[in-house]
Amino acid sequence: MARHLKIEPKDFDPAAYGLPPAARHP
Repeated sequence: MARHLKIEPKDFDPAAYGLPPAARHP
């Protein structure tokens, strides 16, 4: 649940947030 509160760049999953892969943070 904490993933929604704290999003690490390495753990960021655009698909989980309905975002396209291109929206990923570097």
